[in-house]
Amino acid sequence: MPAKGQKSEKILKILELVKQGLRNSEICRIVGCNQECVSTAKKRNGLACDKRVKYNWLEIQSYYDSGYTQEECCLKFGVCEASIWKAQNRGKFKSRTISEAYKLFKIKNPEKRVNSQEWKDKHSQIIKNKVKDGTWHYSFSKVRTHEFNSKFVGLVKLMGRWELEYAKYLDRNDIEWRRPKEKFYYEFEGLKSGNGYYIPDFYLVKEQIYVEIKGYETDKDRAKWKWFPKDLNFKVLKRQELIDLGLDISDKHTKM
Repeated sequence: MPAKGQKSEKILKILELVKQGLRNSEICRIVGCNQECVSTAKKRNGLACDKRVKYNWLEIQSYYDSGYTQEECCLKFGVCEASIWKAQNRGKFKSRTISEAYKLFKIKNPEKRVNSQEWKDKHSQIIKNKVKDGTWHYSFSKVRTHEFNSKFVGLVKLMGRWELEYAKYLDRNDIEWRRPKEKFYYEFEGLKSGNGYYIPDFYLVKEQIYVEIKGYETDKDRAKWKWFPKDLNFKVLKRQELIDLGLDISDKHTKM
């Protein structure tokens, strides 16, 4: 690691390319970083930043559809994963379904099985690393946003099919609910700042209980739950609990 106050080799390379007059996207391809990294390096070193970049989503989509991953799209076009997630929400970019991703994986890796323990361990480690770095986000789990018109809260956006089915369940059974706005402090050493704020998924008004819908559980999740105020009611609903409620939580519509 570089000494305090000393620039890393990557930053020095970025600054060198900036002085050569290269655009952010070109620098990203050469260095292997994203636009945010280049912009941050410019700001911290008193260099003028490019105006807001307008990505050619048709070109990015075409490259992605030809068989490349989102990570490879990021490296080629200098776009960050958050921008891809926002483009998906605007309808500018369409990601693969689980079925499409499975077929592509089998074509690229005919000797491997997707459900092998080696693949599961590798996938689990990737997620753990992202959590440790504080970069785990809904956009990386490829969760689809659903709109639902609830009789209790009106039109609301829900993250993923499980949240959608649970909201439908609450409405069907006349269980009054709302989307919490209150934030709850928690500490987690995996975050760069060491702490953050957390908002649960649902609040059941009459029962006075906060509810979290959870699929893949991480150390970060457990830290949030550990720090949740003891004087408030809180519960986590996982796959089996949702199935026990009679919910259809199949992943056939989940994007990947």
